[in-house]
Amino acid sequence: MARNRMNKVYSIYHSMEDRGLFETNKANVQAVSNDGLSIYEGPVQYPKMLYHPKGELFCITQGILVTDRDNRPVFDEVGKPKYAGAVWGVKNIVVENEAQEAEMVEKGWHFTEAQALRANPETHLKAPPKTHAELQQEKIVELERQLAEMQGKVVPNTKAAPAPVKV
Repeated sequence: MARNRMNKVYSIYHSMEDRGLFETNKANVQAVSNDGLSIYEGPVQYPKMLYHPKGELFCITQGILVTDRDNRPVFDEVGKPKYAGAVWGVKNIVVENEAQEAEMVEKGWHFTEAQALRANPETHLKAPPKTHAELQQEKIVELERQLAEMQGKVVPNTKAAPAPVKV
């Protein structure tokens, strides 16, 4: 973790606060205009982040090169140099409105990073378990499908796009 000259932890959030980004964000209760008046608009729906359909990852921080006692790089089984502390994240996009969101969800983009991690065969075992809301949504979709079958309607067995989970 980065530290300032007083040897105190200094993260990206401290940097954002120093730049005044929290004070100008209309979704924050403490947001004020230049006149000192509140510009808080309550919880806002957009912009919203969506995660890659296949859960593809990208390297946020490469980390530190691992070396031996003689300061030579250590290699992995494939022959690539090893790095310690690498940080990876799921590729994402930001949508600005409901139309963009609908288009990207239609293409398979996920609402949460956990859903995207479960879609990636390399990371599906490391993904957090499904939330109660996700399990309930799946159950609702299955019950609706069963009801339609009982009423004589032919419904293809397709996965419905999960509803966004409110946090």
